[in-house]
Amino acid sequence: MRNFTVSHWSHVTCQSVGRLLTASLSHCELNGGLVRRVSLLVMVVVMIAVAFPVAAAECGGNLNQHELNECFDRVYRRADAELNAVYRHLAGNLGASDEGKAYVGLLQAAERAWVTFRDQECEFETAVTRGGSIHPMEVSICLTRLTRERSKELKRQLSCPEGDLGCVR
Repeated sequence: MRNFTVSHWSHVTCQSVGRLLTASLSHCELNGGLVRRVSLLVMVVVMIAVAFPVAAAECGGNLNQHELNECFDRVYRRADAELNAVYRHLAGNLGASDEGKAYVGLLQAAERAWVTFRDQECEFETAVTRGGSIHPMEVSICLTRLTRERSKELKRQLSCPEGDLGCVR
């Protein structure tokens, strides 16, 4: 095991300096709260590194932070519109039969619970950027990711094979 001194107040013990960036708190020992600062900095750098290629693909390059915030909000709104369309299609399909009408209420309750989960999950995931100019973009990225995942789940309900017990048809 290699020892790595960050400052004369803080001492880090990790297998290597490279692992410091990816090691969890249980793998490194730090005094003086440095791990929190290093973790927050690394997290923000990773978020930015992931966000910019996505922005270039979705919105074009050379955008300032305000433009990125607006772009990712538009991307989220498109994902949300798609989710709403899939939801309406599924609810319409379920409501077409007497048996399915009972499932529409369950779908509505599940969707309300999922929206609460999504919003709270994104609040948690983006807490580190709260108050910063990047925060709206990070929230939009999280909302988009979870909304697209939910759309896939609901689309699966629309296209399950007969006899699939994981589907409500």
